[in-house]
Amino acid sequence: MTTRGDFAQALYQTIGVTSPSSTGTFADAGTYDGAASTLADLGVTNGVGAGQFGTTQTISRGEAFTMMARLLGLAPAGASIQQASQALVNAGIVKGYADGNLGLSDQLLPDHVNILMGRLNTELDRADPSTGLTRREGLLDQVSGAKDATAARENPAWAAFLQTQGLAGSEIDDEIALRQSLFQEDARRRSEAYARATERAIEGTQMDFENRGLFRSGTRLNREAKTRERIGFDLEQEQYTAQRAQEELQRRLEQERLGLSRETAAMRLQMATEAAANEIATGATSTSPAPSYSSPAPTQPITDPSPTKKTGFGAAGANYR
Repeated sequence: MTTRGDFAQALYQTIGVTSPSSTGTFADAGTYDGAASTLADLGVTNGVGAGQFGTTQTISRGEAFTMMARLLGLAPAGASIQQASQALVNAGIVKGYADGNLGLSDQLLPDHVNILMGRLNTELDRADPSTGLTRREGLLDQVSGAKDATAARENPAWAAFLQTQGLAGSEIDDEIALRQSLFQEDARRRSEAYARATERAIEGTQMDFENRGLFRSGTRLNREAKTRERIGFDLEQEQYTAQRAQEELQRRLEQERLGLSRETAAMRLQMATEAAANEIATGATSTSPAPSYSSPAPTQPITDPSPTKKTGFGAAGANYR
């Protein structure tokens, strides 16, 4: 059978997390501490209560489905096992047994973990239209943010550094938004000015020809066309010059923002190096790491093998945390 700790580690490794966002969230996590704490930071689980993760408890199919649904953003934290499991069914990720039952209270078999992780891999590689990132990239960004928050709570200097970087980044974002707004407004005014200039030029041409009694002259029409072409060309040139200046400014601001990201990454690396050195010096490095889970290659949706006992939605409780 599969324990809650086993399944947490499988999720953790399938996401692709290389280091936990925090540790010590659950008193009984043991070698699964990093995986369980990171999943808690992602809002995937709150454990079983009283600061316990229930690491050695056998996990049910319904509990596993709920954790997966929360991880993929298909179910909110307060969703029941039934609601979360149905969300996976609606998304085509879970089919249940051959008779249509999901067996939510059945114990999760190791073979079923392999099936679920294969399907999870497929879902994590799907792009989110709202961000352009894959689900995996989005989750890893959340882990990085949670890791920063954890470090900030423990290290006031890091908190101050992040605050400074955040303010600088916000200023750059505000400057980009302002410049884009001003560019669009300038382009609108420029177009209006050239439209008025064209109108005045055409009126002058018309008056000149009318004064000479040439109301239907082909020369007049030709001159009007050339006037429009000349003024339109001037407008295009000004718009092009303004666009190039705007693009250059945006590139410069993007470079500044990239510089902030590099500074933050360098500081993270320095802190991680110092933390590792401290662990080695104090002998705090764990001698019994969590078992490694080998995530299988993505598989095509298949029907779960049927066990002796089959139960439907009603067999599982709705208060899984």
